[in-house]
Amino acid sequence: MDAQRSTFFPVNMKERGVDSPEVVSDYLFRDDALLTYNAVLQYVTEYVILYYPSDTVLSQDFEIRTGGQNSKDRKWWPRGPGC
Repeated sequence: MDAQRSTFFPVNMKERGVDSPEVVSDYLFRDDALLTYNAVLQYVTEYVILYYPSDTVLSQDFEIRTGGQNSKDRKWWPRGPGC
């Protein structure tokens, strides 16, 4: 499994063998974190679809295509430590 994908909470739980209540019946962290994970996933998905209703619209967005490269050079862009 690729390392980046294993950072997804459900994939991580499955890889560790604790994704099912049949395996570990009383695993409160898994149960609560999965509710939170799904709520955030649903919110972000709905928010992105609001602004990018299709793959075409998303692929035509200049900032997305350039990876925001030009944003860091703008005066209004927030500067972090070491910038």
